[in-house]
Amino acid sequence: MGDYSVQHLPWSRFLADSLANLSLPLWTPYMHSGFPILAEGQIGALYPPNLIMYFFLPYKIAYTYNIFLHFVLAGIFMYIYVREIGMSKTAATITVIAFLFGSGYGGCFYSIMSLKVLAWFPLVLFLTEKLFKKEELLYGILIGIVISVQILAGYLQFALYSIIFSTLYFVVHLCFYHLKDRGLKKSMLISSFYLVGAFVAFGLSAAQLFATVELNQFSNRQDIGIEFSMLGSYTPLGLIQLLFPRCTFTSGGLLYIGTLPFLLSLVVAFFRKDRFSWFFIFLTIFSLLLAFGKYSPLYVFIIKAIGFYGLRVPAKFLFFTIFSLAILAGYGFDRYCSTSADKKQNTKYTKAMFYLSAGAASILIITNIILFFGKGLLINFGRNYVEKNIYGKPFHNHSLDVYYDKVDSAYQSIVANTYIFNPFIISSIIILIFSFFIIKYVRRRVSIGIFQSTCIVLIIIDLYIFSSFGTGFRGNMAPVKESLKASGAIEFLQSDTSLHRVYGFVPKVFQDDYSRFLPNYNMYYQISDVGAYSPLVMNNYYRFMGNLGSVDDSIWRSEPSLDSLSKNLNLLSLLNVKYIVAYEDINDKRVKLAYSDEQVKVYKNNHSLPRAFFLSDYVVISDEQEALDFLRSKDFNPMDIVVLNEEPASFENRPDSQHNNASVEIKDYSPNKVILSINTPSRGILVLSDTFYPGWKAFVDWEETEIMKANVVMRAVVMPEGEHLVKFVYDPIPFNYGLRLGLCTLICIPVMIFVSNLKRIKRC
Repeated sequence: MGDYSVQHLPWSRFLADSLANLSLPLWTPYMHSGFPILAEGQIGALYPPNLIMYFFLPYKIAYTYNIFLHFVLAGIFMYIYVREIGMSKTAATITVIAFLFGSGYGGCFYSIMSLKVLAWFPLVLFLTEKLFKKEELLYGILIGIVISVQILAGYLQFALYSIIFSTLYFVVHLCFYHLKDRGLKKSMLISSFYLVGAFVAFGLSAAQLFATVELNQFSNRQDIGIEFSMLGSYTPLGLIQLLFPRCTFTSGGLLYIGTLPFLLSLVVAFFRKDRFSWFFIFLTIFSLLLAFGKYSPLYVFIIKAIGFYGLRVPAKFLFFTIFSLAILAGYGFDRYCSTSADKKQNTKYTKAMFYLSAGAASILIITNIILFFGKGLLINFGRNYVEKNIYGKPFHNHSLDVYYDKVDSAYQSIVANTYIFNPFIISSIIILIFSFFIIKYVRRRVSIGIFQSTCIVLIIIDLYIFSSFGTGFRGNMAPVKESLKASGAIEFLQSDTSLHRVYGFVPKVFQDDYSRFLPNYNMYYQISDVGAYSPLVMNNYYRFMGNLGSVDDSIWRSEPSLDSLSKNLNLLSLLNVKYIVAYEDINDKRVKLAYSDEQVKVYKNNHSLPRAFFLSDYVVISDEQEALDFLRSKDFNPMDIVVLNEEPASFENRPDSQHNNASVEIKDYSPNKVILSINTPSRGILVLSDTFYPGWKAFVDWEETEIMKANVVMRAVVMPEGEHLVKFVYDPIPFNYGLRLGLCTLICIPVMIFVSNLKRIKRC
């Protein structure tokens, strides 16, 4: 069911619930046994449109119209930008249609999060143009504000790419045009305004950035090799998608703006080009080379030169290829309409268009012939390639048989997607013929108004057909009633109001059918799960869960088995797992069937420990791997001993059976605060089976005390004997510093604007 079901939908619901309680979602207890969800970023907890819509509107309405809002904003921003750079109204309309309904989907190239980030990209370019023309600090500040909004939107990778390309846009136009026309002094002034905007962007987004940087230090994305940055490269064979979008050779990228818009974008190459045409021709080629990833020497060189390998799927650069082609299509339309009398140039263009179309069609025919007659040869080649280049390599952990199956599936998929009599392929051929006919013959025989209307109608029909199999919102949208309907098993889990967690035993082969029982879908129903799905899951927690298969760092999720469940049941008990949701029978005396239906079975763990418990005996194991080995050993009894990573201060290790007589009661349990009362006849260790993470503070009878790391991933505090009140509070320092910096930036903005306009005010 895609990322929408395990990230965007439940996280936005958690954001809405937090705002309803007049708080920010800094921490969630519903995944990862506790997780700093704001720091993860994709929840967009500080993103202004999210805050406004989820605070004032019912959740379902806010979620749906939040998508619609950004779709509209992307169209508006693109339109005002291309009009600003001189495009006609009709050409601007064609550009917007190609941008919104091609494979860019107004920025929703990859997910809802990318839509929220990239919808603002054309606005940054528009404000940059205004900065060059008006030469006022106001526009530098506005650029900074919009960039900060992109950072806060929730997809830092796309925000980074947007900042890089918008800065490239500024630098190119400054160095090659503004410096020549306005001189060094004015260019330096413009540069200082842009630099002020950069500081504004950093200041306003500092709270998010500081929190994310802190979390990233504990994530699985550390010490990743160059192979990771090559995952998701766009194959050069995919260029055929510009005319035949159904021809998908690999997942992760699709390049299409409509057949006629693409053909119109080629016009620019045959006529006089201005500075915008040159830039977007360059950006088209440059972003495409980056999207090729491992197939592109340029991308490999840049990645090695930078030395940062933490970002994968180079195909994400295709958004900027799509963006540039859409603008070139509008320019091409204007050029073609204004130079239709230039027979020499038009002849060159139509010949090139014919040869390109004929070449693409020929490749398609040849591909069909090769696939039909060379099945055995191709499958053997694929299997040999897998054996030598994929199997056993980093980030490729499947068995060889699994990869063989993938090769077979890939062959069948390519056959289906390139079959020349496929209805979508046929429709592409028909649209290609019509597009060629309109460009070569219709323009000469009808008025400009009819020509414009004909072009727009054909583009709409083309992109409507494309949308029926395009990737724009796939994995991000689904019927609400079906998506949010609680199953019988979920209703059963909700009926138990005690404080507990759930573990989902779902092998990968069944994950599509059992998506409601995978993290983080459980968050929508306010069910606490020990599993997690996020690129920033904590490294020690990932290892702690081992091969239980419920923690997915968006790279790899271990395959669970009944054997691994049996061996690690103690760890689940430690984490307060009361119920196990399974797709098959579990024959273990430690668990008991509590619920079953046609889809799943729910087992009750009879040895589940409470969320907080007291022990008087401990062992210190500073090495994390040794500690994990001990926790998984038969010698470990979670009800008798706790593993600490360091010796607690002023504490004598004296095993005392009286710890069983201690009473621990949780008075208040909320995302950012836990209050407990404890009465113990002896000194000992209070363990809270929530994730250990910086920013949590503990108070015993209102006096702050040290939080120790217990059992590798949990929190613990030393307790004196007697009756006490214990309070855990989440108060993240980097986030707080970022908020203060953001507040200072907000105060400085009107001051800077006032000072910059002081001379103008004095003249008045």
